[in-house]
Amino acid sequence: MADENNSNNKSKLEETLISSQPVIPEEVTSWLGRLVLLYGVPFNYLIPNEQMLLGNETKSNGSGAAVGVEPEPGANTEGSLRFFFLDPIWIQCVVQGACSVGSNGYGDRIIDSAINELVQPNEPDKNNQPSLANRKAAGVRDRLREQYEAVPMPQEDTSLDWPLTGFLLRSAVVEGWRGLEVMAYRDLSEQEKQHLTATLSGKANEVLEKAMNSKQSRGLHAELRDFLREQNSTDLNRLLTLAGVQTEEALSKLLVESVKPLRPLRIEQLSNDVMIGLFNGIIAQLVIRQPQEGLHFGLTRKNQSYSKTLRDLGYKTKAKAGENLQDKTIDLSRDNLMRDISTGVINIAKLAAEMKKELSNLGLLNPDKPGNFTSAEFAVEMIEAAGEFTYLPAIEQLSI
Repeated sequence: MADENNSNNKSKLEETLISSQPVIPEEVTSWLGRLVLLYGVPFNYLIPNEQMLLGNETKSNGSGAAVGVEPEPGANTEGSLRFFFLDPIWIQCVVQGACSVGSNGYGDRIIDSAINELVQPNEPDKNNQPSLANRKAAGVRDRLREQYEAVPMPQEDTSLDWPLTGFLLRSAVVEGWRGLEVMAYRDLSEQEKQHLTATLSGKANEVLEKAMNSKQSRGLHAELRDFLREQNSTDLNRLLTLAGVQTEEALSKLLVESVKPLRPLRIEQLSNDVMIGLFNGIIAQLVIRQPQEGLHFGLTRKNQSYSKTLRDLGYKTKAKAGENLQDKTIDLSRDNLMRDISTGVINIAKLAAEMKKELSNLGLLNPDKPGNFTSAEFAVEMIEAAGEFTYLPAIEQLSI
């Protein structure tokens, strides 16, 4: 009988503590929020064996995505990209352990139990309301950007949308290209697709319908790009608002590939060549690109020489300006356009003359000045945008 009374009293005390919503210091909830995103967790706890970061090579599947292939014997496999789920039970134990530090008595354990109800991550969860740690974890990156980059905090109140997924990238690219841009996208649900179909109209809805009934997206991206170029700023902003995205790139991927941007929770360089990323949901696409200031003149290395694929100048069709011309490639070694092939020195004047000749034969020069091939045309042919790779991880949600 005494044990039953003690149990009842303990339960009532816990309920009282929880219902009274004790004020937890901001520093504590912020620290716990960062802990949920693995800040402060030693790297060897996350990756106990370095062999886990030695991965297979990747090759393009022809659509801009990368697929894993088995490495050849003796091949360099130091680079890798690993995708993962964040185990909510593991995170729950981490937070619970942090909250129990210093407990040494019966009363402390009761208080810890009540506090844990308030600060545990949202999954698994007995309550419908997101916990303090949940909300703080969702806003960690926003607060850091506000502090160090003066980026305003978003207006909406966000919380974690479990299950969370992320990636670990080990590559020389991490060290060689400071400021890598990383974006993740999630698949749209059937309900979201139906809502988009009902909300959008005109050309945008036409592209959406085509995308849902076709697996070929390259032509649709170009078709939508031409349509968006014709819109004034007011109509474009209205379309972005209706679609619930902020950029033309996100709109294009939404309508053509049925994916929507995932909120980044943490993107950080852990060491010279290792980067971690955590996102608020399940990753369907991961896009990694060099910083945009990497715009430069460039050629494609081919054996011991270089080649250059010609581009449309847009004089016939403005929308095609900058598009690659299929099977129209200049081989610099074959055409004797290298001053010194051993040092990679190019004869720029001869290369420009060869470009002019090829484009003239194709009828792609300025019709008003057919003999002109100025620095502007040369720049269109030579410019190389920052490199970009899209990965399509086969991540499936498993029941726990």
